[in-house]
Amino acid sequence: PTFTFVPASYSQVCNTELTFAAASASDICGNAIVTEVRDTTDGVCANEFSILRTFTATDLCGNTRTATQTINVTDEVAPTFTFVPASYSAVCNTELTFAPATATDNCGTASVTELRDTIDGNCANEFSIRRTFTATDLCGNTTTAVQTITITDEVAPSFTFVPASYTAVCNDVLTFALATATDNCGIANVTEVRDTTDGSCANEFTILRTFTATDLCGNTATATQTITVTDEVNPTFTFVPANYSAPCSATLVFAPATATDNCGVATVTEVRDTTDGVCANEFSVLRTFTATDLCGNTATATQTITVTDEVAPTFSFVPANYSAVCNTELTFA
Repeated sequence: PTFTFVPASYSQVCNTELTFAAASASDICGNAIVTEVRDTTDGVCANEFSILRTFTATDLCGNTRTATQTINVTDEVAPTFTFVPASYSAVCNTELTFAPATATDNCGTASVTELRDTIDGNCANEFSIRRTFTATDLCGNTTTAVQTITITDEVAPSFTFVPASYTAVCNDVLTFALATATDNCGIANVTEVRDTTDGSCANEFTILRTFTATDLCGNTATATQTITVTDEVNPTFTFVPANYSAPCSATLVFAPATATDNCGVATVTEVRDTTDGVCANEFSVLRTFTATDLCGNTATATQTITVTDEVAPTFSFVPANYSAVCNTELTFA
C-alpha cells in the first residue's frame, strides 16, 4: 500500500493538549487498513517525554508498509511565583516575620527554596536581610524573586534613672549619683559633663550635670541635674573677750575676738563706743565685734569695759602743826 498522509513529527510544550492525527493509505488493488502502535520514551526529566507513533498500512493480500511520527513533549518554561512577600522595614527590636513564597508551574508542581544573606548596616543595630527565593519545576527550570528586610535603629535611649536636683549647704559633702539608661535594641552608654557656675558670693555656686545616653547607632537622649550650693549660715565666734571693770588708773586690755565659718574664713571687725560715766574719771567702752563670712553672713558679739573711780585721793604733803607768837605772821602752806 501507499500512505496518502502521515502526520508530521512535532514538538509540544508539556502543558499543551497533544493532537494525534490519523495516517491514511491506499492500495492499487483495493483498500488498505492503517494500524498504529505508540511507544512512549521518558525524557531527561519528569515533564519531558517522546511518543513514537508507528503506522502500518496493510492491503487485502497482507502487503504492508510502515511510517512513523515522533511527538516530543518539552518543558522549558520556568515556574511562576504566585506569592512573594513584600520588602519591608522594621525597628531593630521588632519580631521579624518570614512569610514563605509560593510558586506554580505550567506542567506540574514547583518547589521553592530560600537563601538568606545578612548585610551589615551603618551601625551595630542596623542590618538588612536579603531573602532570595528560587522556584524550580520538575525539569530544573527556575525563576527567582527577592525580598529585602531592612532593620533600622532610629529610637533614642530612655533614661531609667536621673538623680533629682537638690540644694546643699556649702560645707555639705555633695553626692553625685549616676544616671542610668536603657535602649530598645540593646545597651546605652551614659556620659556626663559638669558645668560649674559661680553664685553671688565665693561660697555659693551651682553645678549643672548634663547626662547623655547614646545607643550603638548614635541615637542620643539627654537629661540634667542641678546642684545648688548655698551659704546662709552665720559665722560662729570662737572667742569673745569677757566684760570687765577696771579702775581709772589701770591700763585697759583690748583682746581681739576671733570667729570661724562653716564654709571657710570669717573676718572680725570692731567698733568701739565710749559712754561717759557719772563723773569725769568714769566711763564705759562698748566693743561691738562683727564676724563676716565670704557670703556676707554676719554674727555680732560685745564686750563692755567699765572704768570706775572709787579710790580716795592720797595726801602727798600735809603741813605740820605749829605754834606762833601772837604778833607773828601766820603761814598757811
